[in-house]
Amino acid sequence: MRTLNNFKYEKTEPSLKNAFDIRRKNFSPEMFFFAPTLKKYECEEFAHSNKPVFVAISLTGSNCTLNCKHCGGTLLESMYWANSPNELLTVVQKLYEKGIKGLLITGGSCIDGSVPMKPFFPVLKRIKHEMNLKLAAHTGLVDKETASKMKEVFDIAMLDIIGSKETIREIYNLDKRPVDFYNSVKYLVKQNIAVVPHIVVGLHYGEILGEFKAMQNLSHYNLASLVIVITKKLKGTEFYRLNVKPPSLDSLKEIFVFARETFPKTPLLIGCARPGGRMEREIDILAVKSGFNGIAYPSEEVIAFSKSAGLQPKFSQYCCSFIFQMG
Repeated sequence: MRTLNNFKYEKTEPSLKNAFDIRRKNFSPEMFFFAPTLKKYECEEFAHSNKPVFVAISLTGSNCTLNCKHCGGTLLESMYWANSPNELLTVVQKLYEKGIKGLLITGGSCIDGSVPMKPFFPVLKRIKHEMNLKLAAHTGLVDKETASKMKEVFDIAMLDIIGSKETIREIYNLDKRPVDFYNSVKYLVKQNIAVVPHIVVGLHYGEILGEFKAMQNLSHYNLASLVIVITKKLKGTEFYRLNVKPPSLDSLKEIFVFARETFPKTPLLIGCARPGGRMEREIDILAVKSGFNGIAYPSEEVIAFSKSAGLQPKFSQYCCSFIFQMG
């Protein structure tokens, strides 16, 4: 197995060295790698179960009213679907019989940017208490009432945070402002839910616009962890038609280092969504150099690289947002 390069701490450029020093000061030397059974994953050191352990369910099927330019509902197509509370219960019961341990509950957005979870809360509460599953929600905007109900059901609440008004309108097709996203975080944090925001880097047609501001605003909240994902063009989307390119590695390095400096004691992760191929390997290794704590579906090279950086790989079949329950 070939690694792109070995970690030489003394020769690391100052910004990366400082970021890695922050990690060493505030965290144990484990490096967490996540491969939930949302999709097949196997490497030299780890292969997840052929049975479903942790899967995603869309409460809207493949439908999303917003039809955002970067996704267009394509991310929902590979999930299990449950378009009604009864259907959700049936789907989960069948998965439970196969040995499921946890679920990601999500779905397409309504015109106001929310995921229509309210009708599902009674069934979700029953699922939580009768089956004792780990439940994570990747939701859109939430109000106080929704946040209060989520507290009774979910272990973790995830949501994408957009720091640019232009991006919200042009990419999400949504008539909202960044403050609406921060308010959602505030409502959830007040309910003592483990909140794991996602920063989508390059969401504005591959440009950096609002990501630094979003992280600055999030730094005022007590977060369970912070996930960084990177824009990539998905077939069937407007981004694919426009051939949108992801941000450069230099731009990503600035984002990664800023994240580590802004959140010195908060676990940082690279999430599922990022460009593939060689760039994926380079992103993963850059994340290790920048003092990140975990990576979802890691490239094989980064596992060896993390060892050369003095870190101890640990694997999980759960969503990376559960890092706060590990170690």
